[in-house]
Amino acid sequence: MLCKESEDEEIDLLFRTNVFGPVRLMNLCLPKMREDNSGIIINVSSIGAVRA
Repeated sequence: MLCKESEDEEIDLLFRTNVFGPVRLMNLCLPKMREDNSGIIINVSSIGAVRA
């Protein structure tokens, strides 16, 4: 039997927010950064949710 702590929908929302969201944002910014030959991407995250 599998142990499941979260519903599939909750997991999907977390991945869309915390993984796919930043990746999409970077993909939108990269063309301008390449055009300008400059730019920095800083990704800030937290383990607060894990500790709560």
